[in-house]
Amino acid sequence: MLVRNTTPILNVTSIEQSFDWFINLGWEKAWEWGDPIGFGAVRSGYHEIFLCQDGQGGRGKGRNERTFGKWSAEQADKGVWMSIWVDDVDDLHSHCKSNGFEITWEPEDMPWGVREMHIRHPDGHVFRISCPVRPKRTGAQPDFRIRDESPIDERAITAVTDAAFAGSTNEDGTESSIVLELRKTGNLTISLVAESAGEVIGHIGVSPVSLSDGTRGFYGIGPLSVAPDKQGCGVGSALVNAALDRLKQADATACVLEGEHSYYKRFGFKPAAPLELHGSSSKYFQCLYFEAPRPPVTVSFHNSFQHNSQPDPQ
Repeated sequence: MLVRNTTPILNVTSIEQSFDWFINLGWEKAWEWGDPIGFGAVRSGYHEIFLCQDGQGGRGKGRNERTFGKWSAEQADKGVWMSIWVDDVDDLHSHCKSNGFEITWEPEDMPWGVREMHIRHPDGHVFRISCPVRPKRTGAQPDFRIRDESPIDERAITAVTDAAFAGSTNEDGTESSIVLELRKTGNLTISLVAESAGEVIGHIGVSPVSLSDGTRGFYGIGPLSVAPDKQGCGVGSALVNAALDRLKQADATACVLEGEHSYYKRFGFKPAAPLELHGSSSKYFQCLYFEAPRPPVTVSFHNSFQHNSQPDPQ
């Protein structure tokens, strides 16, 4: 037997409330079936979970407050236990905590080599959310400031961009040339650097994008680059926040980018549909609106982008 895919099915009390629960977690509603609706699916990337109202399996929330460790009861919940792998457990933990999810196991480095947390669905389905344990950084965190680029920064920006993408599976050799071409053509609307002890350790570029209906006020972020030894220290987040603040001050309508949703959702980015990216169906395409969302149109980045449909390293 060759298995092509596996899809779990969860028995839920209310399919509509379960749709909302998963959407709040960062998933999207994939489809629904029945009149009234009794079956459907939620999706994250290429992965789906089926939801069945009042059928196909068990459900039932236990009285236990913890699902691991001392004073827990791993058999109290009568729903399904699922293991879900993400890029950053602590990032998702912050999202879950601020959005009122029931967390039954706080993030912890486990003996089996993963960092893990648990959240529980109202019907007693438990999600073990994990990522590999990352080595702890040693030494002091960089003291840096965000400022506009200056003419003497061009070589440093090229160097930090090349270094950030070197060795990345997403690297195709065009990232630093995108910045150079945008600057040359006058389309580098915002260009910010992170500077530490006189050294450029990060850069972010923002340029105007075109919409098929002629709407103005849309901008694209990219590339975003942080020196490899400074990644994971908040430099990338500081650059993104600074760029978004500049766009808001300029009364921009929206900002689009290509990147990992698990990273950019912290800034408010969501999958860009119904917007479409010209020449691509990139799963990384996301949008953050500063005003009301637009109807379906096609978005085109500046010609400086030799389109590779890949996320930036932070």
